[in-house]
Amino acid sequence: MKRELQLLRRIYAEQQRRKNSALSLYNKEIIHQKQMAFHRCTKRNRWVFGGNRSGKTECGAVETVWLARGIHPFRPNRKEISCWVVSSRSRCSERWRSRRCFTIWTNRG
Repeated sequence: MKRELQLLRRIYAEQQRRKNSALSLYNKEIIHQKQMAFHRCTKRNRWVFGGNRSGKTECGAVETVWLARGIHPFRPNRKEISCWVVSSRSRCSERWRSRRCFTIWTNRG
């Protein structure tokens, strides 16, 4: 009985962690219609343009993580994914893009 209770606690903790992950909370509280239009677009080449602090990095990071993990909600996903996620090496990209992708990637949801 004690073992089952510990297992249930671990399952509940994992469910809570996934529910509150950065990827799970993306566009849930405030829905950014233009970001969602980008994600839903079926074109092969897509571009994101916007002003400062308009969500371009977040949108690109989420798209990258979805595709790399094979969990994109609006595109067909492959069963087995093998890929590298690479970013240019500059102070700005290291500070923002790489950190954002890493945060979303490691908080699996």
